[in-house]
Amino acid sequence: MGSLSTEALSVEEQQQQQQQVDMEDSSRAERAQWLLNSPDPPSLWQELVGSIRETLFHGNKKEKKKKQTSSRGGAFSFLKGLFPILNWGRNYKASKFKSDLMAGLTLASLSIPQSIGYANLAKLDPQYGLYTSFVPPLIYALMGSSRELAIGPVAVVSMLLSSLIQKVEDPVADPIAYRKLVFTVTFFAGIFQFVFGMFRLGFLVDFLSHAVIVGFMAGAAIVIGLQQLKGLLVVSSEFRPWLFIPYLPPCCKVYWEKKQKAVLVASNCSTYISNIVNFYSFKGPLLGQTVKIGLITAIVALTEAIAVGRSFASIKGYHLDGNKEMVAMGFMNLVGSLTSCYVATGSFS
Repeated sequence: MGSLSTEALSVEEQQQQQQQVDMEDSSRAERAQWLLNSPDPPSLWQELVGSIRETLFHGNKKEKKKKQTSSRGGAFSFLKGLFPILNWGRNYKASKFKSDLMAGLTLASLSIPQSIGYANLAKLDPQYGLYTSFVPPLIYALMGSSRELAIGPVAVVSMLLSSLIQKVEDPVADPIAYRKLVFTVTFFAGIFQFVFGMFRLGFLVDFLSHAVIVGFMAGAAIVIGLQQLKGLLVVSSEFRPWLFIPYLPPCCKVYWEKKQKAVLVASNCSTYISNIVNFYSFKGPLLGQTVKIGLITAIVALTEAIAVGRSFASIKGYHLDGNKEMVAMGFMNLVGSLTSCYVATGSFS
């Protein structure tokens, strides 16, 4: 009897082992069949189009599936992604209008003298500062996602524009050409900001920690104060607040020599890429410098606006969508460049 039971157990074990082997073989066959018949991976163009759709369309997947059944629902979903006012506007109460009106009047009374002063920093006539404080805020109110961000001309961007553009064109010798360059730089800055948002580069906002935001705000305050010392002290010659700056290059020479090869490789790669895409095929003697200034201004303007917006968002307890912020600021600067406005962004003050 004992031998019969052991033989039965051994037969059952062999059957179980055979079943496991058969299951493994079938799973391997299914996996091989899936690999052979798997769909092709999406192309680069399909990924870019998908990222743009995710940026513009509403984020609710269930609602998106229901609305994609009709062309009308898809168009409305697109508009809701592009204009956040369609989301929160339905819940807007008339009781809030009085407070919003008072806030708007207060902000307008403060922005008029500020805009005139910031236009002076940008080496522009006062009316251009007023234009910048009027047109971009109207567009941002429709497309922006921050509730407390005040849009208009700011000191940091105004000084940056004047310091970079006056190296190319003298605002005193030829003010018309200087204004044309300012509006062209604003146009390119809007393009860069819009493209950043379309390609979903808003995740870079997550790298702006609280320490970075506080440091940027403190640095901007110091730079503004130093720039105003020239007029306060009535200094007619070139103002050089830091006399030790000429001694910094010799001190950094040892470290720079180690990094020189990496800099050469990076510069050669950028030159090769620009030649591939025919970056300099556009005509115009100042186009390259204008695009470079536009890129720098776009990044600085986004950094300031997102720093202020994230500060308010963390205090009020809501999420700031970096992608929509980039799209909104890019579009408002594009329109602003066509209406005699220069680069606008969120203001510290």
